[in-house]
Amino acid sequence: MKLTTLLILLVTLTANLFAQSETRSTIGSYYIGLGYRGYSDDVSDFDSLVIDSNFPVHPNFDLGVGGYIGSISVLNLDLLSYGVDVDAKIHNKFDLGSATIDPYFSLGIGLSAIESYNWYYVGS
Repeated sequence: MKLTTLLILLVTLTANLFAQSETRSTIGSYYIGLGYRGYSDDVSDFDSLVIDSNFPVHPNFDLGVGGYIGSISVLNLDLLSYGVDVDAKIHNKFDLGSATIDPYFSLGIGLSAIESYNWYYVGS
């Protein structure tokens, strides 16, 4: 736990040291987002709370960290779903005069889990 906290602090500190000016695109910007994902059809429902972040550590390299927690209902089953992911983006900004483009390549890995739970009535 201490090593993980130290690593996150070190990555954040490194990201702060290599921050660039406001001329960067959205890809090379800091952000933390909170969102909702949902899906519904005749036999299933899915709802989740999502958090996503991006930390530029170099003018051409960003790290992203995200996670989610949600519930899935399929027929008579209630499932808890959660996961985390980490990704890296390599990008290069091109100034074309009146426009700029910032193409990127992203590679990520994530872990997800699903657990079953049931609601029980324990009243009298």
